Amino acid sequence: MKDYADFTIDPLRFRYLGDFVKHLHKKKIHWVPIIDAGLKYNPEDKYYKLGEMHNAFIRSAETKKVLIARVWPGAAVFLSWFAPRASEIWHVGLQDLHNEAEFDGIWLDMNEVASFCPGECPPDGDRDYEFNEWEMNENFEDWERLEAIYRENEGKEELGAEGADPHDPREFDSLPYVPGNKSLIAKTISLTAYHPTNDSDGDRLWKEYNTHGLWNLYQSKSTYEFFTLKLKKRPFIVTRSNFPGTGLYSNVWLGDNHSLWEYLRTSIVGIFNYQLFGVPLVGEDLCGFLGNSTEELCLRWMQLGAFYPFTRNHNDLNSDPQEPYAFGERVLVASRNAIRQKYSILRYYYTKLFEVSLYGGTLIRPVFFEFPNGNACYLYMNDYFMIGSSILVIPVLRRNVKELGLRLPCENWYDLRTQRKVLNYSASEMFVKLPASEEYVNVLVRGGSVVPYQDAQAARVRRVETLNVLPMEIIVAPDRIGEASGNLITDNKDELDTIEKKAYRHLEFKFSKTNKNLLVNKNSTWPSPTHRFEAFSRLTILGVKEWENVTSLCAELTRGRKEQVTGMYDQEKEKLTFYKPRSGFDWIDITSITFNSTC
Repeated sequence: MKDYADFTIDPLRFRYLGDFVKHLHKKKIHWVPIIDAGLKYNPEDKYYKLGEMHNAFIRSAETKKVLIARVWPGAAVFLSWFAPRASEIWHVGLQDLHNEAEFDGIWLDMNEVASFCPGECPPDGDRDYEFNEWEMNENFEDWERLEAIYRENEGKEELGAEGADPHDPREFDSLPYVPGNKSLIAKTISLTAYHPTNDSDGDRLWKEYNTHGLWNLYQSKSTYEFFTLKLKKRPFIVTRSNFPGTGLYSNVWLGDNHSLWEYLRTSIVGIFNYQLFGVPLVGEDLCGFLGNSTEELCLRWMQLGAFYPFTRNHNDLNSDPQEPYAFGERVLVASRNAIRQKYSILRYYYTKLFEVSLYGGTLIRPVFFEFPNGNACYLYMNDYFMIGSSILVIPVLRRNVKELGLRLPCENWYDLRTQRKVLNYSASEMFVKLPASEEYVNVLVRGGSVVPYQDAQAARVRRVETLNVLPMEIIVAPDRIGEASGNLITDNKDELDTIEKKAYRHLEFKFSKTNKNLLVNKNSTWPSPTHRFEAFSRLTILGVKEWENVTSLCAELTRGRKEQVTGMYDQEKEKLTFYKPRSGFDWIDITSITFNSTC
């Protein structure tokens, strides 16, 4: 931005930003710029003129003019999303920025809305304000001006009386309850500010006191509509402030946190909460936003945060650098490996997110959601978590830990990376010790699961785009009775109205050890050409100690075709792998697979 003004690019420091973004796109890297809520107050500015012309700014009950706040650009004003032309003005600004540098998503910040002076600022707007946010501000520099306005309206408070002011600046001075005894205008705008509409009665109703929480929701909605209506592409939006319904339009990050171990641990609770709020794609600032992180804290946070739905390292301008490379090779290796562990199951993440869109529910969940009768699931409920119903992530959340000891729910459990069985089913909860490695995160697969997998570590994947051409493995992890099931959903990723158009493929896998078969059901067959990763390449069955004599499979395909694939048994890991590179057929072609059978 130029002087922190929205929709602008600094012509000196970022003179060639547009060309740089095009370079990023050639390398399949996306660019997501930050946009603040406050538009720079400048009567000569294009967006200010548009807002004034269409009466689209929040207005002051004291001055009856556009309310002046102060944010990063200095004096700032805020659109009123209830004004008929507000979204149109917002879209003009986004389009201007997109014309200069083609962004792929938008990061919405300071949208509570936030202001550096309480309530509103004097018209100059460009000074610093100090106030005690535990009390109402008594030292407002232009208090005499406001008091004069109060005196002018004294005795006219009764709404509807002749000559009464419908925007009484003292209306909310004596609220019966104020949470935490904090001023409600601390770091935000006046409660009596009002949102202009087309009629005077509407102006009375749309006061900031009644609409404060809606500002960010309507901003997210308007930004979403810019992507869908103007750019004709699937939106990627991340917002700080949010309100019920935000998940329909935007993703969320949990705001300013601290570089402390306590915040590392409680971030998991924050992720849990937002699953219940209907925002599955959520994350925390890795390594902490405020304060200085340490090498060990940042290493463990990069490991944990790699498995957040939304993964981003972000910190305050005044804090020490905390990019993994700032700490050296130790944190770099841990970060790279953890991210590749996530990349390896990105098809699984996408499938589970798609299912949340189809049916509701949660992506990240406490273990007791899946095992409500397990006492240990409550004892350790914030120390590990499930991704969907099949994958268990066990991060290190405390300093100087060399080994993890914990109880696992009653089920077979397999190490996803090594493909070894960790525990056999027991009728009671099982105690297990796992290494607290700095190189890898403990990620387990629950017995009874079928999981799509791409080995991003072996392929040294650096970008998600590479996964579109990386062969996919289907991993079968049988439960105690030898059965497993799972799903794979794929689509065109940028297409709009995917669910409404049924423009996706939904495969359902059902494995039976007893019947020695794997059934592949098609719940949605979407005729679009398949992606390269959807070709049959590798199928692995874990924990099949008694299948050492199984040497082949027969895949029955559509149109009566059949394909035979040779298997290889790993006695040490007790797993059976069928591998056929460049097979010439896709998973969508398969109706069933029979093991130890000739075609």
